Amino acid sequence: MTNVFKKIFDVKFIHEYYSSGYADDLVYTPTENCQQLMKNLGMLFRKNSKGFSVLYLSDADGNAVKSFSDKQIFSFIIESSNPYFNNLSKLPINSAKNTVYNFSNVDSDGNYKTKLTESDDVGEDDNISLKRQNFVHSFQSQNLSATIEIKNCFDESILSEDAKVNNGEANYFVELHKHRPGFYELFADGTSDLKFYTSDELFRIKPFGIIDIVREDLSEISYTINIAKKMTFWRYYVIAKYRKETTKDHLKLCVPKSVVEEHFSGNNYTFVDDKLEIEPDSQSSNPDGLNVIPIEVEEELPLLEETMSGFQLKINNGSSYELNDLPNPSVKNISRSLVNGKPEGNKIYSDIYIYI
Repeated sequence: MTNVFKKIFDVKFIHEYYSSGYADDLVYTPTENCQQLMKNLGMLFRKNSKGFSVLYLSDADGNAVKSFSDKQIFSFIIESSNPYFNNLSKLPINSAKNTVYNFSNVDSDGNYKTKLTESDDVGEDDNISLKRQNFVHSFQSQNLSATIEIKNCFDESILSEDAKVNNGEANYFVELHKHRPGFYELFADGTSDLKFYTSDELFRIKPFGIIDIVREDLSEISYTINIAKKMTFWRYYVIAKYRKETTKDHLKLCVPKSVVEEHFSGNNYTFVDDKLEIEPDSQSSNPDGLNVIPIEVEEELPLLEETMSGFQLKINNGSSYELNDLPNPSVKNISRSLVNGKPEGNKIYSDIYIYI
């Protein structure tokens, strides 16, 4: 009987947008430290359609050729091949500069878990500051000096020293090249002042995320990360390019009954031929003098890789006709609501342009 590779763990990245159910646009790579660790332990990294897995070599009796009993941290960089990944995910359209989504199988109390996010889905709680392994941290203090303490992901103190305070402000130089890249928390006078992930490698790449898996044995475990689909207000812009006489009084947007029943919060709707009819309430002219008629769906709808069919535009301006199976919005065309030209609130629109 020959040696065989067995799985120590896998990570599945679930995403509601994709027809497959998994985040098809994400690419996973072990960090430089992780590559060396797996090489030393005789392990293999394998990508798959759901995420990736890590394997170890076992002998003819099923025992690991190389084993370990102390804590080992396996870290994997997550990058997206889709520049619109945040648009199709329930995440901010634009992530804050120099931040990274940090996923770990260790919770804030030091307990192991199989869901790698802070809550059910990836959210702002998973997004933390990304730092080089040396940087300056500025903070305010009313004292003449402040005690700085830095703890690692196991809540172990790795550094404690005093920082000078001048005129109520301190600039503390953090130097962590002697420590492993990873998650750390900085405390000033006993109060948490910064949670951050430090890594020169990641700071250079600026990836979407980083996964840290802490293991003490070779038992097989599956981990998951969930991202919810983006919900937006769909807004159809009908532009009267060819039928220039068309106005808002000539149009109705028809939403399939099945879509209304699944995604709308109300239940008192009147359907015509199994569709909810929405009439536009305004119109304007573009620079070419063409009528532009916006029709907004009143409830949020999901952005999905698979098209939701059955949307229809009814046109009655002397002669009646219908445009069937209107396109769903592109993930490229989403925007925040604007007040005086500035984003306000959390309302997000998906715009679709129809020329008639």
